[in-house]
Parts: sequence; C-alpha cells; structure tokens
Amino acid sequence: TTIKGGRLIVEKDGGAVFVAIEKGGLLEVKEGGLAIAVDQKAGGAIKTTTRAMEVFGTNRLGQFDIKNGIANNMLLENGGSLRVEENDFAYNTTVDSGGLLEVMDGGTVTGVDKKAGGKLIVSTNALEVSGPNSKGQFSIKDGVSKNYELDDGSGLIVMEDTQAIDTILDEHATMQSLGKVTGTKVQENAVYDLGRSDQNGSITYSSKAISENMVINNGRANVWAGTMVNVSVRGNDGILEVMKPQINYAPAMLVGKVVVSEGASFRTHGAVDTSKADVSLENSVWTIIADITTTNQNTLLNLANLAMSDANVIMMDEPVTRSSVTASAENFITLTTNTLSGNGNFYMRTDMANHQSDQLNVTGQATGDFKIFVTDTGASPAAGDSLTLVTTGGGDAAFTLGNAGGVVDIGTYEYT
Repeated sequence: TTIKGGRLIVEKDGGAVFVAIEKGGLLEVKEGGLAIAVDQKAGGAIKTTTRAMEVFGTNRLGQFDIKNGIANNMLLENGGSLRVEENDFAYNTTVDSGGLLEVMDGGTVTGVDKKAGGKLIVSTNALEVSGPNSKGQFSIKDGVSKNYELDDGSGLIVMEDTQAIDTILDEHATMQSLGKVTGTKVQENAVYDLGRSDQNGSITYSSKAISENMVINNGRANVWAGTMVNVSVRGNDGILEVMKPQINYAPAMLVGKVVVSEGASFRTHGAVDTSKADVSLENSVWTIIADITTTNQNTLLNLANLAMSDANVIMMDEPVTRSSVTASAENFITLTTNTLSGNGNFYMRTDMANHQSDQLNVTGQATGDFKIFVTDTGASPAAGDSLTLVTTGGGDAAFTLGNAGGVVDIGTYEYT
C-alpha cells in the first residue's frame, strides 16, 4: 500500500503490511492496531501511540519500532505524532517541523531531539523526559523540570507539589503552573498561567502555585491564583495580568519587585493582594479594573511603594456589559501606597452627584510631579460640592489637573 497525499487509518485489531508513506501521506495507527514493514519516506508522517499492538519499519534515521509499550527511534514530522501513555517508554525520538510528541503523566521519554518547528507537550508528572537543547541538556524527573526550553507551540504543565527551574518560553509556547517555578523567561508571543491549568477542558486552580524571579519580554503572564515573587515585564507586547479572585480561592498575591517598563502593560482585576509589592512603572501603563460583580463595593488595593517614570495609572470599571449591576452603580477604586515617587499620570473617575470617586492615598512621603485626569460618571450635581481625590502623609509632590484647560465640566459646574 502506498499513501501519497492521503491518510490510512488502522483501527484496533486492524493491520497493514508493506506500507509506503510518500510526501504528504499519513499513516495513523490507533491503540491495538498493527502496521509492519512501514517505509516512512521524506515528507511522510506517522501518527500513533505506545498502545499500538506493533508498528515497525524504516525512516530516514534508520529502523523504528513500537511494541509492548516501548517506542524506539520514532521520527515525528509533517503532522505526525506519538502519544506516550502512562507507564510506557519512548527512546531516541526526533521531533522535527510539524511533529508532536505528547507525554502523559507517568510516561518516560529519553533522548528527545526536538528541532525547530517540533512540539513537545508534557507535565512534571511524567516519570522522566530528557534530551539536548540550546542550554545543553533538559530534564524532567522526580517532579522537577530543569532547563526546559519551549517554542513553536510546545507546552509544559507544572503540577501541584512539583517544580520547574530555569524554563524558557518562546514562539507561541505555553506553560501552566500549579506548582513552583523559578527563573522562568516568557519571551515573545508566549503565554504563562500561574495558579491555573486547563487539561482537555478540565480547569484546575491552586493557591499553592508560586513563581519566583520571572522575566516577561514581549510575552504574557496571567496570574489566576497563588503568589508571584519578583517579576519584570517589558516591551510593547509584554503583559502581566492579575485576575480577580476565584471563588473559594484566596486572591492572587504579588510580592517583592514588580517592574513594568519599555511600553509594557500591567493589569489587575478586583481586590488582588499587592500589599507586599514594590511597583515600578517606567514608560508603561497600570490599568486597575474595579470588580463590578457586587454593587457599591469599592475595590481596595494596597501597595508597599509606587515609583513612576513617564507612566500612567488608569482606574476603570470592567469593560463589559453589565447584566446584574445597574448602570448607575459605579464601583470605585481606592489605591493606597506607603510612598509615591517620580512622575506620571493618574486617570480617575468621580460621581460628584453622589459624592463618590476613585482615591489615591499615600500614607507616607509623596515626591515628584503628577497629573490627575478626571472623568465624571454620574449625573450633574445639585450643588458645587468638592471631592478630595488625593491625600498624602507628607512630601513635596505636585498634583495638577490634567484635563484640557485645567478644568472638569460637570453639568452646570466647573471644577479645578
């Protein structure tokens, strides 16, 4: 049988003999299926599992085979894939462009040669996964991943009570962590999730998740639960987003230095825990998004310190259509920090008619120059009452109204 530009599927208890896979052809051997004397030619592909009854033949690397849960010398490319099941083994697997190697929990894969364009999907619950990469050698063993470099759509899931050390995510790679990760680098177009995993539609959260010393360079990190300690995010496409607290889980925590620079974006939703965070914003934006799931309950955020350099802090509601919250029930934000320094802009909201507003409260020293841009969200006030938006415990900081002309028009009144 010759497969050229088509697909041959061998089901359970089925068999195929003397199969030539030409360019564009795919041989799929399912669990319990048999394929012998297979000739995988250039451009051909094999899709199978270690639970196939038997598969053997030749590829451009030599002879390959799968039998009794053990795969040897498989070549995965051009849409081909191998799924290594629990308690099964794969040795000396080459994952080339368009190929996929998926290692299930409890699987063992050694001698992985993952080339550009190949994908490797694995969790830290695999018994062992190892092979060479640009950092020398990577390994996943005994619940610890070391020097793992992901790209081209590869993925890693760090399970609870396991670790990942010095992981690099690049080129559309994904990483989901319920355990502890240290020294992770999230590069361009890569996505990292802390405290949340999605495995085949089954979503799990964990407040035990911890990330330490992460660097995000034009990638994206989503913090769902757990604790992030010391993080740097930079680049116009760099995003650090902390989600609102999940039901039955403690709010996500940011601890230590949070450095956002070079046009990057920092977003927080609802009352996340930033009380032990030193936030530094350099030519970047922090968007603080109020929780609108409850009416008339302001979002309170506390910081250790806030330093700004040509940066913006924007306070706003969740940009969604409200179904259970009335349009007039604006939820405001109170941002409290021990110190404030530098220069930048604060975008704040008021509801003068109801004497409500966003608040900036500096309990200690405030230094530098800042502009306050005000948008009123309510009806015209009945009288020209005043609202205090900024309070400080001392220092020589200058706060000026940044609206056009230095005034805010609200109905029949102008505020300065």
